[in-house]
Amino acid sequence: MSDYFITVKVPKSFWEDHKDRGCVEDRHDERKLTKHYWLTLTEADLLELLSDSHHYTVSAADYGWDMQWLVSSARATRTAIIKQVGAETLAEMWIRFGYSHISARQMGLPTEEL
Repeated sequence: MSDYFITVKVPKSFWEDHKDRGCVEDRHDERKLTKHYWLTLTEADLLELLSDSHHYTVSAADYGWDMQWLVSSARATRTAIIKQVGAETLAEMWIRFGYSHISARQMGLPTEEL
């Protein structure tokens, strides 16, 4: 379990789906806004949220038209995390937590210098 926490603002829909599927393992804090949440997550849970949102984004066609609202929220979640935390910081965390360089590059995270 990571003791380092990061705070990000993400869309409600994907976060609620992610959490309802039991994907959040560590303690976290959430502050609900009208269409978003301010989340304080461990690095591990932040990376899991990023990975999950990326999966929904690249697998959009697999989910059908009736699930595009969730895919759209996943895409916005991925963009928000990368924008707020920074691609370089996420790349370093990604590799440190044992995720592959290939998957990092697929998300647009710069791993060449790591």
